[in-house]
Amino acid sequence: MNEEDRQKIVHNLVELVAQTNLDTLLPELLQKGVFTLEMGQKYMNNSVDLLERKRQLYLDLQTRGPEAFQHLIVSLMKTGHLDLVQQLQPGIDLRSFFLEQVPRNVAHVRQGTAMFIPPNYAPEDDTDLSPRLRTLQLQIPHSVANLSQEPLKVVVKKATMRKDICTPKGLQVYPMSSKPRGYFFMINNVEFVNNIFDPRKGSLVDEENLHELFREFGYIVESHRNQGLEDMKRKIREFAQRREHSLYDSCVVAIMSHGNMGSSKQDSVIIAANGQYLEIEWVLEQFTNENAPSLQARPKIFFFQTCRGDGQDFGVKLTSGRIKKDGSSSSVLRSMSDMLIGYSTLPGFSSNRDIHLGTWYIQAICEVFMEHACDTDVEDMLKLVDQKLATLTAEDGSLQTSSYENRGFRKLYFNPGLFDPPSGYA
Repeated sequence: MNEEDRQKIVHNLVELVAQTNLDTLLPELLQKGVFTLEMGQKYMNNSVDLLERKRQLYLDLQTRGPEAFQHLIVSLMKTGHLDLVQQLQPGIDLRSFFLEQVPRNVAHVRQGTAMFIPPNYAPEDDTDLSPRLRTLQLQIPHSVANLSQEPLKVVVKKATMRKDICTPKGLQVYPMSSKPRGYFFMINNVEFVNNIFDPRKGSLVDEENLHELFREFGYIVESHRNQGLEDMKRKIREFAQRREHSLYDSCVVAIMSHGNMGSSKQDSVIIAANGQYLEIEWVLEQFTNENAPSLQARPKIFFFQTCRGDGQDFGVKLTSGRIKKDGSSSSVLRSMSDMLIGYSTLPGFSSNRDIHLGTWYIQAICEVFMEHACDTDVEDMLKLVDQKLATLTAEDGSLQTSSYENRGFRKLYFNPGLFDPPSGYA
């Protein structure tokens, strides 16, 4: 490290030590090879005071080669330490620097060149189609380009018969008749501090569609936009612990933002509006039976519309095995149960978003749910969502595969339009 950069660290050492989040910064520095895994162990040693560990990291970093300072700036930026970046590099153009230094590492979502190609909407005239889209039409005859700029109009088909009282083959079905059904909680990060990530154009369409869909399902809709990390964590924690959940039959959570792969390919993180990372698993842990007692034995559905990496699928079929494991009966409530978690894409891959129509995944959810919730359980609808995604191809030829995870979740029918008189649980 040259003397000028070293002095920048020395002169700002007090602020660096005080403001650095070691849990988020250290993995970035390890990934860039600034420190070896063996060296990183001493910064994770909880027997040593946290401030001293951070101080030692910055002292050691000055000896880690000529590129260490540049790696530090990028790592601070990626983990949301923007004030520290500006202290170390006064006058820096954050957006330009970020895009120049880490274009391949940003969870960047394609925003307009990736045209939407759903199966059920044909343009009246295809003369304006790009050559690439015309080729795709020939290759995939059941898919046609959707050049419309009109978002989906959500109209929910009402149920005529309650399905939650039927238990074919002994499958347990959640009761779904309370009015309201419960809370629908949504966070939509559209814009990001200092434009370090591109605005998620089209995501307001997703927000409006989901709002209308779950309002018609009978939910109390609560939405938040452009939330920093601490605001996201506080709002999610407070929502999970809300006592009013005990009055209703269910709750649904949707979080939409940029995202990325976590510490391993199977882990995923949500990017807050200030650029910091929030692990998806942390979100789910707030809704365990211990942390959310008012939601015990009640169905909890989650939708995560985020990238889970920057990979693109160009046609290699990705499949995963399904493992069934018998459990013993017990009077003790399991720590985590009654959760159904929907992901817009597979681990390591990006999601597609149309700047006029919203994301592929959320639009598919709204289309399928408004049409089939009247007589189809939610897990089967998520399979229909992925069938719809399977018919879509972006202009660059990339595809998208959604996934979902069942953590002790039974069958659930939304029964739109059918309610018991307001009474709640005893």
